[in-house]
Amino acid sequence: MKLKRIVTVAGCNLLLCSFLPAGFHSVCSSGCDYTSIVAAISAAAAGDTIFINTSTHTEAGMTITKNLTFLGSSANSNTIQAHASEQSASNRLFTVNSGVTAKFEELTLANGYVPAGNGGCITNAGTLTLSKCYIKNNWINGEGSYYGAGIYNSGSLTVESSTFYRNHTDWPSGEGGGIFNDGTATVINSTFYYNGSLEGSGLSNHGTATIVNSTFYKNFRWNYGGAVFNDNAGTIYLKNNLMAGSMNGSEQTIGDDYNNWGGTETTEYNVIESANGWVTGTGDKHAETATPIYVSSTLELNNSVYGTPTLKTSAGSININNGDTLAFNGVSIPHSDQRGAVRNGTFDIGSYEYFDDEGSLPVSLSSFTSGWIDGSSIQIRWTTESEMENLGFILERRSQSAIWTEIAHFREDGSLRGQGSTSAQTDYSYLDQTVQYGKPYEYRLADVNYQGYRVYHYQIAEGGDSKVIKPHCFKLTQNYPNPFNPSTTISYGLPENLNVSLVIYDVRGQVVQTFESAHQSAGWYNVVWKGETANGKTISTGIYFARLVAGEHSEVIKMLMVK
Repeated sequence: MKLKRIVTVAGCNLLLCSFLPAGFHSVCSSGCDYTSIVAAISAAAAGDTIFINTSTHTEAGMTITKNLTFLGSSANSNTIQAHASEQSASNRLFTVNSGVTAKFEELTLANGYVPAGNGGCITNAGTLTLSKCYIKNNWINGEGSYYGAGIYNSGSLTVESSTFYRNHTDWPSGEGGGIFNDGTATVINSTFYYNGSLEGSGLSNHGTATIVNSTFYKNFRWNYGGAVFNDNAGTIYLKNNLMAGSMNGSEQTIGDDYNNWGGTETTEYNVIESANGWVTGTGDKHAETATPIYVSSTLELNNSVYGTPTLKTSAGSININNGDTLAFNGVSIPHSDQRGAVRNGTFDIGSYEYFDDEGSLPVSLSSFTSGWIDGSSIQIRWTTESEMENLGFILERRSQSAIWTEIAHFREDGSLRGQGSTSAQTDYSYLDQTVQYGKPYEYRLADVNYQGYRVYHYQIAEGGDSKVIKPHCFKLTQNYPNPFNPSTTISYGLPENLNVSLVIYDVRGQVVQTFESAHQSAGWYNVVWKGETANGKTISTGIYFARLVAGEHSEVIKMLMVK
């Protein structure tokens, strides 16, 4: 399959303007491979990925008949909606057929509407995965028993790090405002807020469901189970979940959060505000023992790395440090929360891991460097030794004492997203291609925490050495770009003066090019490989390896050349 080129057009998120690998198809308003998802589905081969490359795409009634992945850059950047306004469409967004595997990642799926039927947003009879998605404003209406305003599942469903908001099955008898499960469902690190139905406004289970580290809050029901309802035919496994604040249909009085209507249940370490006497497993807390909850009353719209809003826990909440880390019903407990923040100490209950804002450690940089590449662009690199509640970075530039101008933001460039909270070392880089050779430039870097505050750390001048710190250990970073055509940059760091050798090999182990074989001083180095052999011959498409030897250290990276 030929590579698909994304063309820069108005209305598209085109910081990703580059060659997509084989098996990728782009959808946008114009200039991409396709202007409709239906056309992309028709043209795609099984196993392909369809990249939604526009901020808002309106289309409904799409049926998935082959194994496909639908990918956005973040849920707050890319939306697929059935109609411009809720309750105005006449169809759901997607139908996943039996025997088909489908995955949706980092997308918002909204405004599906089925006047009489199941699955307002998606109905699934195959194998469906939602990762880092935002499912909102989907509806089912009409007389009769209809299920799953968000998702109706009769197959296999996995939901991770996703949010379900304002999905409604209308009166009188609908179930599962967020999810109706009549198959097998696994829900991890997800948030259900303000969904509505007769029963199980967050999730109604008639099959087998495992729910881990998820938050259900302020969902409303007309009958039972504002957060979760387990039918007498259902089997449910609950661990490390928060269920609270459920309301009755008039949204005036508190209703039960969890209701097991005679089904099979296994529970551990859940905080359930109102459970009508059910839930008595190890570590479970409910009724008067489940206070204080201290959960934010509205979704925090910008506190997730992936664009999926979550509900924040505040100091003093009973959820803090009351979870458990042991796997449950074959599901591993997530070591990061829905935002991407690394869970610390004794894990919290729910999808949000609380960190003491007053005691948060800042982002700690060990290096911040820049260098010209081919006289046409400047590559900026930095390394963090630790991060605390870091959403991501913003890079600014100025020239000849002019005002600072933002040139890159983690909201638009996924490579600048932070690691949440971590003590592990992390490398970042950005290629500034909007520069004029010979002109002096200065750069500064800011990290943004979960509260939205910017903290500026260092300032470097291209060609200067202000506030540049040597790497504290040997480091070979992944080449950029990768895949590449025709050239790519290989960067490495030396903590001390060392003898260095950098050699490129092909898949047969034969030497293609030798770059460095010398004694070098401590610091950061950039090597540009133009995709040529030592004899100046252009290489062919394929996999190549760069091996760096520095003193007693050695490291290898894999690179892909495409044409």
